Amino acid sequence: MKVAAATVREQIAAVLTGWGMLPDLVAITADVMVDTDLAGIDSHGISMLMYYEDMLGRASWTSRRVRPSSGTAR
Repeated sequence: MKVAAATVREQIAAVLTGWGMLPDLVAITADVMVDTDLAGIDSHGISMLMYYEDMLGRASWTSRRVRPSSGTAR
C-alpha cells in the first residue's frame, strides 16, 4: 500500500506531539523521518517510533516526562 508522504508526516507528528515533544522538534523530527523513508533508509524512518516509545522514560526531548507504566504525564 502506498501512503502519501504528507499523511505519514502528519501521523508521525501526531504521535510525537502526543508524547509531549516540543512543537519545533516535532516538525524537524517528522520531516527527517519521512525524508529517510523516501530515501529508502527504512531503519531511520517511521520504524523508529517503536524505539522512541521504548525510550520515553529517558528522553530529554519531551516537554514533560511520561511514566512508562501508566502513560500519564506528571
